[in-house]
Amino acid sequence: MTAAFPDRRWGTDADSSVRRAILKVLSTRPCSWMLRKSAPFDRQVMARSKGKYTALGPFGLPTMLLTSIGAKTGQRRVSPLAYHREDPDLFIVGSNYGQAHHPAWTTNLLANPRTWVNIRLSAS
Repeated sequence: MTAAFPDRRWGTDADSSVRRAILKVLSTRPCSWMLRKSAPFDRQVMARSKGKYTALGPFGLPTMLLTSIGAKTGQRRVSPLAYHREDPDLFIVGSNYGQAHHPAWTTNLLANPRTWVNIRLSAS
């Protein structure tokens, strides 16, 4: 674990059977739709709590706020994303909840690769 990106998880142990069951439910089409629709709310919660709270938190998923520059507007855009770490790298997937088109943040990254990553600011 590096100091630059402290891995913050909310919830239970990564190997728990409860977590595996919850992740199985999360991968269903109705749950994917619900998560997609709740993303704007989750973005606000994470931003206002400085990364301390998130809708994905109870499932033990490491979550970050990715800030990119809008490809068309030039404005900063914030996206809450689950990530995977293989030190020193962080991996994110532009799956857009399984939809056929890519999420907007991937277009933003292609247009301007300058980004900011916010992983929970404090341990308390």
